[in-house]
Amino acid sequence: MPKAIQLLPVSAFDGGLNLRADAFQLRGTESPDLLNVDLDPRGGFRMRDVITPLNTTAFASVARNIWAYSTSAGVRQVLVQQGDDFAYSTGGSFTAVNPDALTMTAGNPMRAATFNDLNYIQRYAEQPAIKWDGSTATVLTDPAVTPSYNDTIGSTVGSRMPKARCISSFAGRVVVANLKENSTPKPNRIRWSHPNAPEEWRTNDYIDVDIGSEGDYITALAPWGDSLLIFKNKSTHILSGYDSDTFTIQTVSKTIGAVSQEAVAATEFGVYFFAWPGGVFLYTGSSSPKWCFERLSPTISGGSIPAAYQSQISLAWLNRRLWVSVPYGTTATTPSRVYVLDPTLGEKGMEGGWTVYDLTVGPMLEWATPANATLFLATHPTVKRVMKLHQQGDQDTIDGSAYTDISSYYTTRWFDLDEPSLFKKWKRPDFVFDRDFTALLRVDTWKDYDPSNVSRSYFLQVTPLGTVLVWDDGTHSANMKWDNNVWASDVAAGAQGIAKGSAMGRARSIRLRVTGPTPSKRWSVNAVGLKWVPRRVRG
Repeated sequence: MPKAIQLLPVSAFDGGLNLRADAFQLRGTESPDLLNVDLDPRGGFRMRDVITPLNTTAFASVARNIWAYSTSAGVRQVLVQQGDDFAYSTGGSFTAVNPDALTMTAGNPMRAATFNDLNYIQRYAEQPAIKWDGSTATVLTDPAVTPSYNDTIGSTVGSRMPKARCISSFAGRVVVANLKENSTPKPNRIRWSHPNAPEEWRTNDYIDVDIGSEGDYITALAPWGDSLLIFKNKSTHILSGYDSDTFTIQTVSKTIGAVSQEAVAATEFGVYFFAWPGGVFLYTGSSSPKWCFERLSPTISGGSIPAAYQSQISLAWLNRRLWVSVPYGTTATTPSRVYVLDPTLGEKGMEGGWTVYDLTVGPMLEWATPANATLFLATHPTVKRVMKLHQQGDQDTIDGSAYTDISSYYTTRWFDLDEPSLFKKWKRPDFVFDRDFTALLRVDTWKDYDPSNVSRSYFLQVTPLGTVLVWDDGTHSANMKWDNNVWASDVAAGAQGIAKGSAMGRARSIRLRVTGPTPSKRWSVNAVGLKWVPRRVRG
C-alpha cells in the first residue's frame, strides 16, 4: 500500500539570523541567511518598513550625531550635529545654529544631556561646552582654564563647565568624563557639578577611574537605576552614592567595555552596549554583562565589521527593538548595515531574534514630537539628511525624490525531519501569504545540505483580494481550485492567500528561500506547509 502523505507545518520563524551554527545546529525557528525582513512573533516574516527623509533640504555638512531636547514647558526639538555646528527641528526643516567660529576634528561627535530644561552640549573635549535653551546657544567657560572652580556650594558663578567627551546626569548633578583640563587630557576622570547647579563645579569633585589600566579610557556614561554606568574601552564600572562624600566606584568587568557613547542604549531590559571584539552585551545589574552577539559573532571574527572603524558603530532602542548600526565590508568606513534584535522573540533560553537590514544609517534616535507622535530617526552618512525609519510604503526614499527598491529575502533552515540519512519524496509545498498587492515571489530550493547548487526555482503569483472562497460555502468558480486556494478574510484588511509551490522530488533534506519582488512591494509569508512521503530505508 502506498504510504500516506505527511504534513510538516512551519509557521515559527522568530529565532532569527544565526551565522554561527552549521546545518545541524540551527534551531527550528532560525535562519542562516536573510535580509531586509522583519520577524513576526505570531509567525511569519515580511519585508521591512521603508525609510524616508525628515528634512527635504540637505545640511551643509554630513550629520555626525543626533539627540533630543525637551522641557517642562513643552519644547520638543531634535538636534543634529552638522560639521562643527548643530541644527534643530520640531519635525520639519532644520535651523542651523553657529555658536562660534571654533572647529572640531572631522568625524568627532558632539554629546549632550538635558538638565533643568537646558541642553548642555559637549564638543568632544576639543572646544568649550555649549548651553542651548531652545533658541539661543551660549558658549560656556572651562573652569580649568580660567581657572574659576566654585568651591562653595550654594554660591553662584554660572556659565562654567569642563571640557569633556562624555556627559550625563546623575544624582541631581551633571557628570562629565574623559576631560581635557588646561590642555592636559584626563581620559580616566569623571567630574560632577554642584547639586542642582550644572554650571557650578568644585576643584576636587572628581574621581579618576581605574587609572592604572594601560590603554583604558572612558568612552561612555549611562544612568541605570540608582547608579551611573561608566564604560571604558576595556572595562565597565559603576558610580553609586548620592553626594560627593558618598560617591564610590565599583568594577563590573575588567575585560568588557564600550567602543563609544553612541554604542550604548538604555532600555527597559537593561543597558545594551557594543564591546570590541565581543559585540553586543546586556547589563541588567547582575554580576557580569550577558553576551547577546554569539549568533552574529562571525561578522567580527571574519572581518566583515572592520576593527579600524569600530568607532562608527552605534546602538539605539527604537520601537522596543535594539538597532545596531555597523560599517560592513572590508572597505567600509561608515555605517552600511543594521542588525536588529527583538528581545521578545525566539525560543526559551535565547536572547531574542536577530534580523538584518542593508540600511546606511546611524546614529539613531527615538523622538517624541511636539504633537505627541513618535518618530524613529537616524542620520545618514552621505546624503546630509535625517531619515525617518519605520515608514509605510514599498520603496525607500533616500534623498526625497528618487525611489530605491528593497532587496529582501528569507532563507529557511534545512528540513530533514530529524532523519538526515532518510530519503523522502517531497511534494508541492503550500505558502500562506498576505495578498494586498500584485507581484511574483521567487522561491529557490536546495537539496541534501548542498547550499552551492539551487535545485529548483519558481514563482508564486500574488494578486489582490477579489472573489474568494468562503468558509462553509462549498461553491467555487473555475478560477478557484482547491490546489490554489484564496480564502475570504474575517476582516476587510489582511486577506490571506494560499499558493502551491513546485514538487522537490527525492531528497534527504530541503531548504527554501523566498525573495521579494522587483520593483519592491511590501510582501509577507505567514506560513509554509511542507508535504512529504517517507521512502523505504535501504541497507
